[in-house]
Amino acid sequence: MYIYQGVEFVVGLSTILITLADSYSDMIVFAVFYGFCDGCFITTLNVILLTSVEEAKRPASLGWNMQVASVFMGSGPPIAGTSKNVTIQILCQVLL
Repeated sequence: MYIYQGVEFVVGLSTILITLADSYSDMIVFAVFYGFCDGCFITTLNVILLTSVEEAKRPASLGWNMQVASVFMGSGPPIAGTSKNVTIQILCQVLL
């Protein structure tokens, strides 16, 4: 549980600090830390899920976990792109 919380803290902190990156090497360091911590997050999430659910319900709980995660992973990039386009259109209208 402490690993889970620790890697989530590092992921959040690295995402906040990426705005301070001003070189390619900073981006590489971010990618390494973020990738490692994201892998730890997914691994520990599955371990926590499997240890907190009865053995008979484990297949269903893994299925639900993957189904819910896939909705957010699949909808995130289109929403981000749409919000960027809308923001740019609003800024153009306000500035013109």
